[in-house]
Amino acid sequence: MLKQDIEARDKKKIEVEKQFSEKVENTDKAKEMQERLVGIKEVDPLLEAIGEEIKSLTKASTVLLFTKDASNRFHCRKVFGSSIKALQNYKTDAKKDIAFGEVACAKKPFLITKIEIKIVLASLSKTIAIKNILLLPLLGANEVMGVACCLNKTGNFDQAGVDAVEDFGSRVNLLFQNVIKLEKIKAKSIDLENFDSWLKKNRKAFINILEDVNKANSDLEKSLSQTMSMYRIAVELSKSLDENKLLETILRNSIRLLQTRKGCLVINSHGRLTEATKHNLVVDLHLKTEKNPIKWSAEQKKPIIINDFSKTGYKKFCELTKFKNIIAVPLIQGSRTIGVLCLFDKTGGFSRKDSQALETLAHQATVVILNARVHEQEKKTIKKLKELDKMKADFVAGVSHELRSPLTTIRGYVDLISEGEAGPLTDTQTDFLSIVDQSSARLTNLINDLLTVAKIESDGLRMNKRVLSINDVLESVKKVMLPDAKQHDLQLKLKTTKSSISINGDANRLEQVLINFISNAIKFSESGGFIELFEYKKGDTVVVGVKDNGIGISKDDKRKLFEKFFRSDEVRIKNIKGTGLGLAIAKGIIEQHGGKIGVESTKGKGSTFYFSLPIKKKTAA
Repeated sequence: MLKQDIEARDKKKIEVEKQFSEKVENTDKAKEMQERLVGIKEVDPLLEAIGEEIKSLTKASTVLLFTKDASNRFHCRKVFGSSIKALQNYKTDAKKDIAFGEVACAKKPFLITKIEIKIVLASLSKTIAIKNILLLPLLGANEVMGVACCLNKTGNFDQAGVDAVEDFGSRVNLLFQNVIKLEKIKAKSIDLENFDSWLKKNRKAFINILEDVNKANSDLEKSLSQTMSMYRIAVELSKSLDENKLLETILRNSIRLLQTRKGCLVINSHGRLTEATKHNLVVDLHLKTEKNPIKWSAEQKKPIIINDFSKTGYKKFCELTKFKNIIAVPLIQGSRTIGVLCLFDKTGGFSRKDSQALETLAHQATVVILNARVHEQEKKTIKKLKELDKMKADFVAGVSHELRSPLTTIRGYVDLISEGEAGPLTDTQTDFLSIVDQSSARLTNLINDLLTVAKIESDGLRMNKRVLSINDVLESVKKVMLPDAKQHDLQLKLKTTKSSISINGDANRLEQVLINFISNAIKFSESGGFIELFEYKKGDTVVVGVKDNGIGISKDDKRKLFEKFFRSDEVRIKNIKGTGLGLAIAKGIIEQHGGKIGVESTKGKGSTFYFSLPIKKKTAA
């Protein structure tokens, strides 16, 4: 037994010594190889040497060397063994071949079994046949810069082979990293040299381009500055519709825009040029003289720039005014000149760009001046129309008053005759007197309506306002109109809120509005229908109205309902009597209460007339 143990130990000792000797030998070979590789400074020769060494160490049938680019793709740079054509320019990444991503992440060798190959090397395994494979990372400073793929070894890769190739990798990684960096530096150097060569060849053109760009930037800044100035001027001009103020604003901004000291805005009034507004100008412009550049600009409808009067026909004008230079731009409306914008004595003289800027401002000035004139004319027209409306209202009121007196007398005598004061009447005479009485009553109502409209238009309609409950008004109106509704076989309903809502108003006038609404509903509803008188609270207002299921109103008629004397074609065809003043009066009454009036209706489905009034706020006792 002891003899067997001694033999086993001796055998193990010989085996360990053999392994140690092999390791020493491999280390010596690795050192020799490392010393040989150190002298290589190019990527391709280094990859050739690394690939041959890895193929020798692993006894693989094929070795593929991949390098990684900036977008994390792996390019096959060298092939040792078979399948060179199949792998020429082959590229992959972690999405196509998962194993490359795993090696890049773990930074250590990977032995892949035959079962896993089609999964983790899905793309590569379609390009070449793979029986077994060992992946070795080629490391940089802190990342994988390439991968060595050892394929199809006779037998299988073992751990000893993995250790050997990993040890080899650890020795050449730094060298590989430096050579890769050197390749990138050389590539950048070549790019820089090419760029420098291009720059030398194109230096003059490049400088010209830069000068053009700088000039363009300068022009752009000036244009932008001028555009902003124009915008500010437009905003300032839009703030007023007073022509005199506008003329001063136009001239002031023109002087600021062109950076000059003197200016004048000349207006063409009925073919005669007059100085409307000046700035730093005391001299007469001599607009009546024949040879005058301002007059020429107005007549020719063209801008004029004079920087040297000695070369023009305006020497006399220069002697009279003492101007050094001038720019004049006409303000044109259609074929007519409405004025001329003039600036004087700019340091360095005026340029074509100054003229362009001033022409743009002149266009704006023309528009705002015309707007101001239209506004002024509209004010005068509105004032005149108001005066005419007042005259009309006064006339109607006067005529109405004159008509009421004889009508009152007529009705009085009709009543006396009807009562037999002038003797007994026959049945025919009684009928005739009844017709006269009805017609005079209708005429009296028309005159009263005309008087009310005239008072509304002249703000002379008196209101006896007080705090009242809107429910009380609705109850009163229902009592008054219920008999008339029953007579036409219509149901009159009242729908109110439980809580009483108070308003500040004239009860009689509000009842007049609601009676008008209900009267119209009765006129335009068929027998058996309904009319609903309602109110409800909406925010700080109370809404009051009358709803029916009558014939309804067309869209065109709804827009004209509250106009004086409006009566629809349907009303005329059906011979429904009325003056067309009731809703106009209702609108006036509600508006004098600070409320709003409206209508909602669909043809054939009834109508709802309503108004809203502010609720009376409760105050502390």
